[in-house]
Amino acid sequence: MGNDLFQRLKSSNRLPSPPGVALKILELARSDDTSLDDLAKVISSDPALASRMLKFVNSPSAGFGRQIATLDEAVNQIGLRGVQLMALSFSLVSSGRVEVSPSFNFDMFWSRSLACAVASKTFAMHAGRMDPNEAFIIGLLYHIGQMAAACAVPELYEPVLVESLTRPRELLVIEKEKLGATHIEAGVQLLQDWKLPDSIWQTIATSQDPKAPTTVNGRITSSRVLYIGDVTAALLCDSKEERSGKVEEILKLVLEHFEIDEAAWTELYDQIIRDWKAYGQLLSVKAGTDKSFRDLQEEAREKIAALSAATVMENIGIKGQNQQLQQQVRTDALTGVSNRAAFDERLAGELERARRTQCPLALCLLDIDHFKKFNDTHGHQVGDQVLQAVAKALDETIRKMDLVARYGGEEFAVIAPECAPSKAGSLAERLREAVEEIQLEVAGQKLRVTTSIGVAFAQWPGYERTAAELIKTADAKLYEAKRGGRNCCRLEEALKQAA
Repeated sequence: MGNDLFQRLKSSNRLPSPPGVALKILELARSDDTSLDDLAKVISSDPALASRMLKFVNSPSAGFGRQIATLDEAVNQIGLRGVQLMALSFSLVSSGRVEVSPSFNFDMFWSRSLACAVASKTFAMHAGRMDPNEAFIIGLLYHIGQMAAACAVPELYEPVLVESLTRPRELLVIEKEKLGATHIEAGVQLLQDWKLPDSIWQTIATSQDPKAPTTVNGRITSSRVLYIGDVTAALLCDSKEERSGKVEEILKLVLEHFEIDEAAWTELYDQIIRDWKAYGQLLSVKAGTDKSFRDLQEEAREKIAALSAATVMENIGIKGQNQQLQQQVRTDALTGVSNRAAFDERLAGELERARRTQCPLALCLLDIDHFKKFNDTHGHQVGDQVLQAVAKALDETIRKMDLVARYGGEEFAVIAPECAPSKAGSLAERLREAVEEIQLEVAGQKLRVTTSIGVAFAQWPGYERTAAELIKTADAKLYEAKRGGRNCCRLEEALKQAA
């Protein structure tokens, strides 16, 4: 079936192919007489490729630990197979774009493919059986059939992409229904047509086979490495809704196949993110995320709690239990204060009440200064303690009618109904001082916690604001505070005048 689809793609004469230099390198790599000098000469004919390869061997990702100045030396360090695979990957990612299916996003495709490549390479290094460089190219080419279909037959592939928007986890099923084969199957045919080594396309071909062994002689197979790398890429790149369920899946896969515990995996996940960003800069591909694995776990817990609460509330008609479940859905699991959903709902309600009663309302957005340093220096557990301490300090400072919520990551928000413009500045200052007075100690070292605050307000009549306008203004003032040196408050002009 994959061959039938591939022949349809090939007959269109619009299939992607490796650029000329990459093709020459592939031909040389297949010859027994090829020397590293021959490869260096071919690479030198493409200045952009030569420059990227030199950048790579001198990057932390390469791990050579010393400066490499010439292309000959770089080629000698990487080796024949490494040069072949690297040249192909660099050339493909930087190749020209053609007209494709309207719903196909080239940048997103290469970002996710690069994430899969980096994750597969990392897992291959831990497996100790698979060549990491080969794992990288396999990960990069895993979904090449999707790009081939989008380029070669956009009129046929566009309906597949459109339908997958409503069924994101069933792309391969939709392809089978509409095209008779999956992009994985077509991609395997394409890689065979490019005459890539058998081990590359065979690994991709068996990755989706439920009957294929996951281990051989007690060691993880290359196809399983690829599969786990792809699940990791989904966590890195998919939307929040599509990530649901993958957090526990990847944790289970890693613990089953590699000799690492959950704590070690969270560190390895962060390393994958750093390498993904580094390769992205090298290849001019958008890459990177600010979400750690702990962030994703918390996100997944909140979603499960929300779904569970919604299910229970549909089936249990007891008011007291419903109220308790609703409270859980609106509470941030880590800090115990309100979450983003509760904030959005409360802000909309308070703005409507302020309009009816002609009362003012203030909004403070707060960002913990240099929060990343707490995680990087002391670990995520200390970062969690900082978030909990800040939430507690804010909650103990506000009035009973106010609301403090975790807005996202290290950001918090305080909604202050009936807060006159003349009082908004003093409120923000009290919040700032409460955070600054937090006492935390780690391994005998006292941690200094501070926050930057932006303040906006609404008032009827004369200064009406929507929720989006209020948040945008407070956010702009927050960034002014950060640019102004942090550990300070910034108010919009109308508030300054009122004060």
